[in-house]
Amino acid sequence: MAAVVELNGVDFSYGSRLVLGNIELAVFENDFLAVVGPNGSGKTTLLRLILGFLIPDQGRVSVFGLPADKAGTHIGYVPQHGNFDAGFPISALEVVLMGRLHGRAFLPRYSEGDYRSAESAMHALRVYDLAHRPFGALSGGQKQRILIARALAAAPKLLVLDEPTAGVDEATEKDIWELLARLNEEVTIIVVSHNAALIAQYAKEVLYLDGSLKQQPGYSLV
Repeated sequence: MAAVVELNGVDFSYGSRLVLGNIELAVFENDFLAVVGPNGSGKTTLLRLILGFLIPDQGRVSVFGLPADKAGTHIGYVPQHGNFDAGFPISALEVVLMGRLHGRAFLPRYSEGDYRSAESAMHALRVYDLAHRPFGALSGGQKQRILIARALAAAPKLLVLDEPTAGVDEATEKDIWELLARLNEEVTIIVVSHNAALIAQYAKEVLYLDGSLKQQPGYSLV
């Protein structure tokens, strides 16, 4: 079976500081991989390499058999926080519609198909009732669901999430992990998490990262 994501001999440095060294990783279709580790261990850097936002110093990163920076249309990305000013007049539905841009000009004329995809994603995330509410007025958990819906609106084959439960309460965090477990029936998932104990209940594989991939008691590697 061909891997969805492959990293072979990947090194990455910020200036003279080596952040990731000799990374070997394979993620397969319908995997649910959680990446955990201490602050500064390279978790977000690993995601940015997979997303094609960064280029490795050495080694190769491929996604669906393509160089990572060429595979963007296959990937849905959920950042830790949405970069929207709380006072910016944008609705939750408009945020989700951004997932349909696919490199088009900002604020394009969306098609009926774009609206159907956005509304379908919101129904799947159970947030369609928020469609016309200002994004900035939503709770932390509601915002995270909207950002996940935005990623799903693009019909990705791979969903990449960076700390999707940061800043939400315990009940909301559990809801989001259960949601991701359901979504994993249709899409491959890679997620960075700070809550190793909780995510281990939902992820199929847990990877401990601290500059390199390490096996720790209670963790498994792909």
